Amino acid sequence: MRLAFICLSVSCFALVVVLWQQVSIIGELLLVTVAIGPLGAALFAPDAITTPRHSITLAGRLHSLFGACFVVGFPIAATVIGWDLVGNQRVAPYNTIFPQCRSWSGSASSPSWDQYTFSVAPLLNLGLTY
Repeated sequence: MRLAFICLSVSCFALVVVLWQQVSIIGELLLVTVAIGPLGAALFAPDAITTPRHSITLAGRLHSLFGACFVVGFPIAATVIGWDLVGNQRVAPYNTIFPQCRSWSGSASSPSWDQYTFSVAPLLNLGLTY
């Protein structure tokens, strides 16, 4: 997964280079912030999914923080960049509304919560109790 996270980060940084001076500085900064997320997740090893909350390591918390940076930031960055590209003649043939709807629908379909916690991923019942 580390290689996948690094490739995802490199592709986001490449998109920053491609969109240089095509979008607003806010869109570029958001995309740089999103690109840092997978890179940080690649640097810090996650804890096992069965690790109790009181035993989570610092590296596991940092991995989760950087991952959340990407998961939460990507739909926002995609929306800002899409709004910036609406009037651009180079991308006029492409529809910028559909990718925005896809990024937001993926984020909207994943939140879940139970009586005590809120999660941005589906809750998995592994048959383990803490």
